Amino acid sequence: MKMAALLVTFAACFAIFSSCKKDNPEPDSLVYIENGQNCGKGIAIGNVVWAPVNCGYDADHLFGKLYQWGRKDGQGYDGEPSEPTIEEGAPASLGDAKADTFYKGWPTYDKDIWGPSGSGNPCPAGWRVPTYSELETLRVLAEAQGEWVIEKGIQCYKIPVGDAALFIPSAGYRDIQGKAVKRQQKSASLWSCSHIESGNPYSNLYLDNTTVSIDYDVQSLGLSVRCVKTLE
Repeated sequence: MKMAALLVTFAACFAIFSSCKKDNPEPDSLVYIENGQNCGKGIAIGNVVWAPVNCGYDADHLFGKLYQWGRKDGQGYDGEPSEPTIEEGAPASLGDAKADTFYKGWPTYDKDIWGPSGSGNPCPAGWRVPTYSELETLRVLAEAQGEWVIEKGIQCYKIPVGDAALFIPSAGYRDIQGKAVKRQQKSASLWSCSHIESGNPYSNLYLDNTTVSIDYDVQSLGLSVRCVKTLE
């Protein structure tokens, strides 16, 4: 039994950190396809399917990309080919935002921009950024059953879901100055699409070696996105 469990864990982690396949998509509503690449099946929690990898994932971005809240385009990490240019202030308009640029003064153009009908959705067609309540459901599961595991030198948070598991890599974040990005191997943060009216208005699920919590941050931080879809 122990050997079987180890093999299941190995296979699940390997699926996260190996390249997405460009084979013909499987005819399955759980399959997550980004930029034409079949990244495997998501994990259903109730009627919500969670993607198996972070948004922006490919062979060059095993942790996915980092997104300022409300942005359609994510950026890579320091030292990667996709490391962004850093600019003070904000673009003149949403349409003027450059995909490869991190804006220290990134504003809130529209609090519903990551909502169901928002124009900034970074996820593939049919997928979206999770809501606060969906992240809260994930937090409860993570707090009750989750654990950090290491696979191929990468730390990820394993959240068991029935006979399967959701793995969240410790992707870290890009700070508001745009530099000293990552706490890779130490933490993970997943944005929600939800907005509150006071304090730091943007919620995210935060995981580290001692904490599982919903945090609230400013929109200019670069955090991970884990896309979801609702089963019909």
